[in-house]
Amino acid sequence: MVFSSLIYLLLFMPIVVGLTFVSKRLSWKNTILLLASIVFYAWGEPLWVYALIGLTFLVWLCATLMHRSAKKGFRVFWLSLAVLVPMAVLLYVKYAGFLLAPVLNVFGVSLPQVRMPLGISFFTFQIITYAVDVYRDDKLYQPSPLKLLLYVSCFPQLVAGPIVCYKDISEEIDNRRTTPDDFVAGMKRFICGLGKKVLLANVCGQVVEAVIANQSLYGLSVAGSWYMAVLYSLQIYFDFSGYSDMAIGLGRIFGFHYAENFNYPYVSTGISEFWRRWHISLGTFFREYVYIPLGGNRKGKLRQIFNLLVVWSLTGLWHGANINFVLWGLYYFVLIVLERFVFARLLKVIPGVLKGILTYAFVLVGWVIFYFTDSAQLGQYLAALFGAGGAVPLYTSELWMVVRQYSFLPVIAMLSAFPIKNLFSQNLQEKLQPLATLWLCLVFLLSLLMVVGQSYNPFIYFRF
Repeated sequence: MVFSSLIYLLLFMPIVVGLTFVSKRLSWKNTILLLASIVFYAWGEPLWVYALIGLTFLVWLCATLMHRSAKKGFRVFWLSLAVLVPMAVLLYVKYAGFLLAPVLNVFGVSLPQVRMPLGISFFTFQIITYAVDVYRDDKLYQPSPLKLLLYVSCFPQLVAGPIVCYKDISEEIDNRRTTPDDFVAGMKRFICGLGKKVLLANVCGQVVEAVIANQSLYGLSVAGSWYMAVLYSLQIYFDFSGYSDMAIGLGRIFGFHYAENFNYPYVSTGISEFWRRWHISLGTFFREYVYIPLGGNRKGKLRQIFNLLVVWSLTGLWHGANINFVLWGLYYFVLIVLERFVFARLLKVIPGVLKGILTYAFVLVGWVIFYFTDSAQLGQYLAALFGAGGAVPLYTSELWMVVRQYSFLPVIAMLSAFPIKNLFSQNLQEKLQPLATLWLCLVFLLSLLMVVGQSYNPFIYFRF
């Protein structure tokens, strides 16, 4: 089930929210939310929902045995089991073909094909954070396996994040309130995310796919390649940040307060800053559960570079079992190492506006690497971005027609990717609140009309 579908917007969500608010006891609210979450995931994954439940109960059992063990050796054993089993499932489903198929093909052996379930990386990481958090702080142990299952399967952020660490919401599972103010604030955030997805991301995505699928018609040019990269950067930003807004809004409605996942990443004046603003929950996970345990920046420059290599290799692989994702991760590893250790002094004297433009340009190249899973197409587009030795024209008249035809919404999208409201004083923002509410109502109605006319359009990060 997709947030931006009629069955969700007009049936599933109203029923679940209504039942939650009429329930007086928190135990009833948790039960309703748990059942709704199971139905939500089973709607798209009728078989893998059993794996989700089974892995959660296995990790709960390991955490229980770890909680009751006094010796460190036993605690480490149960923690290892709680981490390795979910990771083994993830590795087989998502990476076995990529890592093992080339070797097995030599011997004429083929792996059984298993379709990757929605959001497996997200819920696997959440299961792991619970086990690690309990190991680090025994007070976080959850005696109820059903409450742990609620944490793992909670449908607002189940299939595309944000990644929620157990320690951040453990208190709210047992002690939270649902209020009218939270409902209003949550609905506003949800509608904002819905508009991002339906009105901006989908439109930008349609242009990108149409032009790339018809290269023979529109031609390939330097300007056209950069234009497509800009459109894709807007598509993936509004698609993923839109989902995060919807998840955060839904969580607020149900009494959960999820951390922000995006903070206007395209205003960044450096690659490190970009990754502090983009997919914040993933960066937090790798920092707290990989980078810091490896030693972080506490063991010298060479060890820090090695730790960064591990983190960015895993970040690339996390996004998919394909060579382009590995290259994408290594690309950012190189950029961050250069930024921190080679050009740090130079960057201090470069004007902020120029650093912002350069950062966005490097990010656009990264998105080209991220987009193309076909190595030949990736090489072709990277060559086109930089002129390919003069063999690629600067622009084509056919593509210029596309730019003129699809200019309105991409311009709106570009403006929306920046914190325009910060240009207005707080007093003026308060005076404009009634207009903002009317605007959100219009966004919701327009989004519904767009959803009616569209086919199934899942979020990009569903596949991760």
